Amino acid sequence: MSKKKWILLLICICGSVAVITGCGSRKNNDTVEENKEPTAVITQAVEPEENPAENPAENPEVTDNAKKEAGSEEKENKPEADWDAFNEILSDIYNAMPGVSGCSLKAAGAAGELLDWAKQYMSVTSETEIKEKAQSWYDANKEELVEVETIMLAWEAVYEDAQKILTDRDSILPLLDDAGYELQNDSYDANDLDVINKALTEAFPEAPEGLNE
Repeated sequence: MSKKKWILLLICICGSVAVITGCGSRKNNDTVEENKEPTAVITQAVEPEENPAENPAENPEVTDNAKKEAGSEEKENKPEADWDAFNEILSDIYNAMPGVSGCSLKAAGAAGELLDWAKQYMSVTSETEIKEKAQSWYDANKEELVEVETIMLAWEAVYEDAQKILTDRDSILPLLDDAGYELQNDSYDANDLDVINKALTEAFPEAPEGLNE
């Protein structure tokens, strides 16, 4: 075989190999492309971190402070009884001591004052507080009171007139008119009077035996 024939044969063989190799490479590339799946991009939302100071439910210190502030505000807004007026009524009760000039009128007037005070303030006070205030009044005035031991006699007279206002109002109205006192309410609560009676009975000393006979 001539040299030219060998060269042509070699060229054909090389061309065939190149064609076969190229097809195989393309086929492999096609397979890779077919097997290649799209990649999903997952984005996770990042929640903002909570600041404990902004969430009272998770911050005990903030919750406690809020409760204290609410309690202080409620205490400031809570109405209180007029204890200055109460002390004046206690003085009027003492001045209604039996045997003193005008004691009947003074007792009726003090009874009316006390019931009107109770009507307005018993909802914001208690038997214990009334007792404490009465004891404070007694301790502050006992050295100036002429017959301090007989104050319970005066209270008994005022208490009796207060009961009449509750149960037989018409019978005591003339006495109240003469005393110059006008009742401020159409009705009163007997339970309020009972509470005050218990408080004052415990706050004031008992009258010596024989004085109320």
